[in-house]
Amino acid sequence: MRTTDRTGPDRLRRSWPIFGPIVVISLTAQGWWARGSGPRADQLLQRFGLRWDDLGQPRQWFRLLTSPYAQPDADLSVSLVALMVMLVSAERRLGTRRTIITFVTTDVLSTLAVFTAMRLAEYAGGPGASIIHVRDGGASSGTIGVVVAYISALDQQLVRWVATVALGLTLLRGVLWFDELADRQHLVAALVGVGLVALHQHRLSQQNSAR
Repeated sequence: MRTTDRTGPDRLRRSWPIFGPIVVISLTAQGWWARGSGPRADQLLQRFGLRWDDLGQPRQWFRLLTSPYAQPDADLSVSLVALMVMLVSAERRLGTRRTIITFVTTDVLSTLAVFTAMRLAEYAGGPGASIIHVRDGGASSGTIGVVVAYISALDQQLVRWVATVALGLTLLRGVLWFDELADRQHLVAALVGVGLVALHQHRLSQQNSAR
């Protein structure tokens, strides 16, 4: 993965992150608020989380946009904290606009893809598909898409390859060893991120050809 966007690199590196810190503060505050309180955690998910059944109700579609910010787990995992740090770093490099677009698009598309696949598996009598009927949330999928874009924008080719392999192995390990819904969505999110990078490169190449 490699983006050829060299427009104003110094300006992008100096841009001050806005979206990333807001997400980090929001998730941390929610985790603290819900700490030690099952009812509070459930309240967050019921108000902002997403499940398959919500997609059949147009008035509930807002949950596609709110579910990434419903993180009721009080103890944020090390992996999630690392992703949040990378989200802030990526925004500084990519810019706020591209970061938000990548985050939202990745989360929505990966969620719909995994939910649809699990629903089809449920129709076929597959085990474990009932989890899509339980409201859930979290910002990890959207963040993974941003991380993919961030890796593609790194200057050194060796660093890009090492980061790509490390991310790929981490995601595959989650799917093969744990095989939870979140792990599958993370892998799909990375693939969506790759697609968005390709679209971004194509747009830049068209702009350069028009000059």
